[in-house]
Amino acid sequence: MKLLMSIKPKYWAKIVSGEKLIEFRRMVPKDLRPDVFYPVHQGKRTVVVYASAPTKKVVGELEINGVISQGMWNWHNICDRAGISFEEFIAYCGGDDKNVWGLSIGKVTVYDEPKTLQEAYPYIERPPQNFCYIRKENYMKAERVQKAIDTIDGEIAEVERLCEGEGPYTQHNVSECKSWANHLAQRLSLLKKHFENKEKL
Repeated sequence: MKLLMSIKPKYWAKIVSGEKLIEFRRMVPKDLRPDVFYPVHQGKRTVVVYASAPTKKVVGELEINGVISQGMWNWHNICDRAGISFEEFIAYCGGDDKNVWGLSIGKVTVYDEPKTLQEAYPYIERPPQNFCYIRKENYMKAERVQKAIDTIDGEIAEVERLCEGEGPYTQHNVSECKSWANHLAQRLSLLKKHFENKEKL
């Protein structure tokens, strides 16, 4: 299963150039931590990169070759691969390197045509602050919910048309039409909340 990870554009540029070979994170998935990480877990090693502001695009992919444990740092051993200064590293980890993991970067792929998050993964509502899983099943569920939303939208439009006197049943069923429209609107509101919350999908 792929991961989606937000990276600042300046650091993505250094990753692409080969200057930055280690990506530092305060949090990594449990299955990528050294005690359970094995190279054979191919699905867990691919990271899709979202370049944050001002780029705000899905720009490429990278492979994780391994993870450096928290508190196992020797700056002199990694400084030539870090792509950041010692001051930046200390600022990021808050003065305590035990708060930070290091992702060892392997193959890097740059997309020819970067896409917005909505274009690339319409079922992911917002960019992750750190990372999130890209779940294909979420997309299938989101599609079904969206079709239901579209159907109810159409039903509401039809009921409103009848209530406005454009149909043959308006004189006898105005109150019923309005009641049904309210019912549909409530269903629509619930569906939209469900659709917008990727954790529930």
